[in-house]
Amino acid sequence: MEEPLLGSGRWDQVVLYDGGRRNDAACRLFPVIAEVIEGIPEATTLGPGVVTLSWLHPGTHIIPHCGRTNAQLRVHLGLRVPPGASIRVGSEQLRWAEGKCIVFDDSFEHEVRHSGAQPRVVLLLDVLHPALGERQRDRLLGRRRSVTDQVARYLAAHDLLRIETDEQGVVLRPAPGTDALIRRYLAETGATAAEARGLEVTFERG
Repeated sequence: MEEPLLGSGRWDQVVLYDGGRRNDAACRLFPVIAEVIEGIPEATTLGPGVVTLSWLHPGTHIIPHCGRTNAQLRVHLGLRVPPGASIRVGSEQLRWAEGKCIVFDDSFEHEVRHSGAQPRVVLLLDVLHPALGERQRDRLLGRRRSVTDQVARYLAAHDLLRIETDEQGVVLRPAPGTDALIRRYLAETGATAAEARGLEVTFERG
């Protein structure tokens, strides 16, 4: 997985459900697991987050990070747990066990390390926090939107006209107003591109 959370190594995931929506293609690849998950409405129809199969390969470090809300709990069910894999949640150091769950509030800082020799595999799912009242549950689930609506809102919020992928990654096409502003900034510096590294910007010319 290529994302800011991956400090080193390799982390693969298959998303079975996202925000209560079933990924049919992924579920067909893992029919037994999909059948079991379908019997857990707290993770599917009422699931506020994701249900994934997560492979953590040897030598991988997932850097310290926090989830976005304490209105849900994250469940890890150990499926294949070799020695050497561990997760830190807050100040607690935990290790998975095959056939057993770790349940935690991922709004607390947590990080994962794997120094073993074989991949660690867990079934990861999000459920609503049991302390939520009925009104809070309904409000949280009401925020779920279709993929089309989510993309439309993202484009509008960031003044983007188009997003696409190519062999180098994701390409963002700004709307005309933002496009003109960016071109003006670059023209004033004589640059054709700019790259941010923390709070510093490197300009490319020519």
